Amino acid sequence: MAVALTIAENAPAGSAVLHIVGSLDAAAAKDFGDALMPLAENAGLGRVVLDCRELKFVASAGLRVLIGAVKAMRPRQAALCVAGMNDDCVAVLKMTGFLPLLKLAPTIEACFT
Repeated sequence: MAVALTIAENAPAGSAVLHIVGSLDAAAAKDFGDALMPLAENAGLGRVVLDCRELKFVASAGLRVLIGAVKAMRPRQAALCVAGMNDDCVAVLKMTGFLPLLKLAPTIEACFT
């Protein structure tokens, strides 16, 4: 299944917002990594927000990219916030034990408070 990834142009200074539409499955993992990892590794960004309001599904391949981003950001204490994730995707995070590694917020704006 296809995924669309867009980096918001109007994010607050020192932050980035990545809008995800579709499913983060094995076919989409490379594109997700290509979009997310440069943001996660950017020393000028203290916060990366994943706008997951239109994310339908996340598979293990998508989770690997997500956890890779968390690990890349941890040494500089940068924040990764997941906004608007649906209950099914949150359940996958819970089942895999990854939920404690992420900050979840109901909205993009809540990621900045």
